[in-house]
Amino acid sequence: MFLGYQFQVKSNINVLTPQELKDELAGMNLPATFKLSAWENIVDVKGFLDTSFDIVKAWPRGLDSCPAWERLLRFHQAIKS
Repeated sequence: MFLGYQFQVKSNINVLTPQELKDELAGMNLPATFKLSAWENIVDVKGFLDTSFDIVKAWPRGLDSCPAWERLLRFHQAIKS
């Protein structure tokens, strides 16, 4: 939940592991910037991905409670749409 908003991610995306998601995104032609939502504008997609995957790797609890993982899944869902 982020500022009272709860995001829904399609369940078929949740079966990806962080490495599978990273590999899939690496194989895509990604834009330099991306508007994820009305209030989330990613101005450096490569930096966003690098930082988010670093956070996911260091996260001490389950991925379902990791905000960076949630953002990566939403980014993946949006970029594929």
